[in-house]
Amino acid sequence: MTPHEVAALVQALATVMATEPAKEFFNHPVDAVALGLDDYHDVVTRPMSLREVLARVQAGGGHDGHPGTSNDNDATTKDAEAPTPYPSLADALQDIRQVWRNCRVYNSSFHMAHLRRAVDALDETLRESLAKAGITSLPLPSDLPEQAKAINAHITEIDIPEKYNAYLGEQLPYRVLDGWTVCVATDAFETAPCEAADFYDKWVLENGEVDGEGEGEGDDANRHTANRHDGDGSTEKNRAGNRTRVGVDQAKIENQPPPRLAAYGWLAVPTPLFEPADDLPGATGNGTQQSLPQLAKKNKDDEDDDDDDDVALAAATKAKAEKTQQTRVKVWLPRVLDWSIDYENPQSMWLITESGWYRMLDPSGEYSVLFKEGVSKKFDLAARAVNVLKQDPLASWDDALPKILAPPPKPGRPRGRPPKDRSLVEEDKKDKKAKKGG
Repeated sequence: MTPHEVAALVQALATVMATEPAKEFFNHPVDAVALGLDDYHDVVTRPMSLREVLARVQAGGGHDGHPGTSNDNDATTKDAEAPTPYPSLADALQDIRQVWRNCRVYNSSFHMAHLRRAVDALDETLRESLAKAGITSLPLPSDLPEQAKAINAHITEIDIPEKYNAYLGEQLPYRVLDGWTVCVATDAFETAPCEAADFYDKWVLENGEVDGEGEGEGDDANRHTANRHDGDGSTEKNRAGNRTRVGVDQAKIENQPPPRLAAYGWLAVPTPLFEPADDLPGATGNGTQQSLPQLAKKNKDDEDDDDDDDVALAAATKAKAEKTQQTRVKVWLPRVLDWSIDYENPQSMWLITESGWYRMLDPSGEYSVLFKEGVSKKFDLAARAVNVLKQDPLASWDDALPKILAPPPKPGRPRGRPPKDRSLVEEDKKDKKAKKGG
């Protein structure tokens, strides 16, 4: 670390450690015995405290202490062996990040959200202090998998801030994922159908655990996916530039487990209806908000509907892009377990991981074709069947089937936005002409 980085980080840590939440929970190592936390070291395998981080940072810059942190440097610390300095700013930030992670992992239940929000506030305080010292571009987590770096993800699932979580009384949080892609866990550029997500777990139940299962992110846990078998049983390496999509039939390869799947996309702060909070009112559909044509008509004459729609769409897109830079973050989800459909309002699709449920909004451009060919058709068919039964629970099969098999709406209206009723527009124009003629 450079002298400037050491001085800036010492000051930032001093600012953070002077806050009440840090004094109570994060400055000192957790005394699991005194607090009666019998399972703490089973859950938290790498304990860390801000005082330990500060000692190592100060060791690298020749600091004997810093104003506001003298209470943390007691006689025990002075008598102990001198701490090893951090070789880089990234290493120091990784240990600070470990403090936050330990809190999120051990206090993962929904009724401990206040602690996770405290972590987010302290992390923001640290970043603001470093920014004042001229350190604005912080290194990414050192344990971020190479697959995640390849698609420019900023965080993994374990580092998701609390503002992206919503709870409905269950243990796992609900989140909103936009511009998403499902891929092979070992290759972010090899897309996979999300309906194949549970093939791996089914294979493990039938055949036993795979070698390497349970290893950490970014390791070799999925090295069995490095090779592929073609039709005649020979093996072909999956080289860059010669990607293959993971099909359902690949799960049936003899003595070969199907690949585990991962996903990535943009996390958005959810509204109570699990829509992105940074969308303008009316920018999403599902019949719960104004449509873009309604926005276009608001506060202006409706002389040219198509032009108004284009203006409103352009304004919504621009506003969303500006807010996205401030409110969204690209996340890497290292393991997708399954997918599901919610038949209530709003009807929606969800990805399921070990740590949360993710409402699937619009897929990324590169994934849209695979999405429309697979799970999108299943969702549309299932949603139509449920809607028909809701309208008439006693409907006969002969009456319900034509409605269920009716052609889906034309593409191009994201998230179920209702089409504009042209008949009303034509009637409105005729009325205006009649009034002018009279």
